[in-house]
Amino acid sequence: IANVAQGWLVFKITGSSVALGVVTSLWSVVMLVASPFGGVIADRMDRKMLIAVTWGASAAIFGFLAFLIFTDRIQVWHMALAAALHGLVFSVNIPARFVLISQMVSDLSLAKALALVALVFNLNGVLFALLGGGIIDLVGADGAYFAVAFLYALSAGVITLVPSAKGVDR
Repeated sequence: IANVAQGWLVFKITGSSVALGVVTSLWSVVMLVASPFGGVIADRMDRKMLIAVTWGASAAIFGFLAFLIFTDRIQVWHMALAAALHGLVFSVNIPARFVLISQMVSDLSLAKALALVALVFNLNGVLFALLGGGIIDLVGADGAYFAVAFLYALSAGVITLVPSAKGVDR
């Protein structure tokens, strides 16, 4: 939903396909540069806490963007900054999630668990991209961003309910 809303909104604000490409690529560029550091952080800290905090930070980023859109104050630099910040946040989130998964399942099940995570990740990309346009039509870009913020906040809460086993959190 967020990727569709971001692209739609950047193009609506600027009319520029170059701006659309730059803002869209910022998440990936920051992820590429920061992921090694995110992996180090994920190795040294409580992974469930990191996941909850990073999903909470994502909720804050998207909630703030929703507020700016709702109040008609959104500018393209807000979108660019949010994309970069979200890339930074996810450079910690993704390694923490994969390490936590690898600690929660047996070695025999690890390949299947990671394949399932990849499947769900890709299905979410397809399903939420399809929903994104419809949500924008129904409730506007601000509503789409509020929905994404809500889903991240919900995820941050749910991860805290995952039971801990000895040695799994860190």
